[in-house]
Amino acid sequence: MIPLEDYVLFRDQGLLGGGYANGITHRRNPMRDAAFAELLVTTGVRLEEGASLLIGELPTTNARVFHGCRSTMIDLPARITKGRKPRSVPFPRRVASNFIDAYIREERSQLVDRWRRAGGVRTMRQPLIGTLAGGQRVLIKGERRPRSLATLRIDERRNLLLLPGSGAPLESAQPAALWLAQDGQALTPAAWQSIFRRTSKKLSEDMGWDLHVSPHTLRHTFAVYWLTHLVKAEVMRLDDRSVPDRTEEIYMKVVSDPLRRVQRWLGHASVLTTEKYLTYLDEAFEIVDQAAEALDSRLMGFF
Repeated sequence: MIPLEDYVLFRDQGLLGGGYANGITHRRNPMRDAAFAELLVTTGVRLEEGASLLIGELPTTNARVFHGCRSTMIDLPARITKGRKPRSVPFPRRVASNFIDAYIREERSQLVDRWRRAGGVRTMRQPLIGTLAGGQRVLIKGERRPRSLATLRIDERRNLLLLPGSGAPLESAQPAALWLAQDGQALTPAAWQSIFRRTSKKLSEDMGWDLHVSPHTLRHTFAVYWLTHLVKAEVMRLDDRSVPDRTEEIYMKVVSDPLRRVQRWLGHASVLTTEKYLTYLDEAFEIVDQAAEALDSRLMGFF
């Protein structure tokens, strides 16, 4: 994991190109790259999960789910998750408004136009052509019934092209994948790994910053941040309680409950996998001291 301050440097100076004002290099799609990084660090999704999302699967800033809320839960279909189990993860409105919407409106629209000028559908080896049928469903050409987008395999997602309506010409189709490469094709996980690796290398070589950031690093950062936040919140709640708890109940509240919540978000099959992130907490000793003090204050009355 990396501190959030270092992540912001990586995002702003590396991915967004702020560190290259002197003309060292030029980033073609800075908003796309920063938006993807924001998705990973704020939701904890795996690289392949994030890379497999389709246009429309992330809510826009004005979506109903954000009404009166700073965040919402988004669903990851079983077809794209490790272990093939669906799960929900938190998604902040800030990421939608400041990054995702801007990428779709500006850079992605340009990438789609470039893809169409270069041949569009004809550049696809095995295109899967469909039309959105409402309710997160798509009617695939040659099939009788619409399918739920959640049932599409990763390879189908990469090859899916969407027409704006029934009977629309093929020239009007666009890739369904949310994240597009310079040629308009869906960006692969390997391509994302390369983008992060090159950015880390340039920041290290040209600016002297020893930042080695990968997509998985951001997943770690998400886990450590949320564990820190949730454990602290439980300690504060414990201090405010007037009824003493048993030792086991205090442990369940302070440590186990946050662990299991983050476990669900990360999609870990076992909570033991999630527990390893406790060793990364910068303020682990402080948190333990607070929990111990709260425990002592609860048990004092029994001796």
